[in-house]
Amino acid sequence: NETDLRWDGKHIGARIGFRYGDKVFHHVLDFATGDEDRIVVHQYTPLVGFWAKPTTHVRFNVDWEHTNNSDAIVRIGLRKESRLRAQANYTPKPWAVLGASMNLWEGSNADALINYRGHNRNYGFTAALSPNERVSLEMAYNYNDYQQNAFVCFDNSDTTLAVVATAGSCVANGYN
Repeated sequence: NETDLRWDGKHIGARIGFRYGDKVFHHVLDFATGDEDRIVVHQYTPLVGFWAKPTTHVRFNVDWEHTNNSDAIVRIGLRKESRLRAQANYTPKPWAVLGASMNLWEGSNADALINYRGHNRNYGFTAALSPNERVSLEMAYNYNDYQQNAFVCFDNSDTTLAVVATAGSCVANGYN
C-alpha cells in the first residue's frame, strides 16, 4: 500500500510518499489443538525522491526511504531500515555515456540484548564509448562495503562451533 504525491517539471521533479503494510507470521505450537503464535508486524515507510535534468546531457536521481517496523520476529530482526539511492548520467557525445551510482542501506534493532547495526554501501562508475561500429569500450567499477554488528551470545558447549569457541560463555556473561 503506497500513496505518492508527484510533481514533474521540464527540468526537475520530486515526489513524497508513504508506504504502509503488515506482515503476519504464524507459528504453529501444537497441530492437534491448533495452538499457534500469531505475530503482526506493522511497517511504516516515508518516501522522498528528486530528479533533475539541467541539460539534455545530464540527469540526476535521488530516492530515500526509511522503514519503521513495530516488532521483530526474531531477535536480530530489523526494527529500522533506511535506503538512499542516487544515480547520475552524463552523455557528452551521442557515442559516450558516463554514469555513477550509489546505494546505501542501513538497518538496526536497538534491543538492549542485541543492539544490531548493519550497513551495505555500494558505489559504482561506468563508461560506455562507441565512436564507430567496429570500436567500442565499456568499463565499470563497483565498490561494496558490508558490515554488521550485534551482541549475540553463542553457546560454546558444542565443539562444532569452533569459530565462536572463544566467544565466551553465555552463563558467565550473565545470560541464560
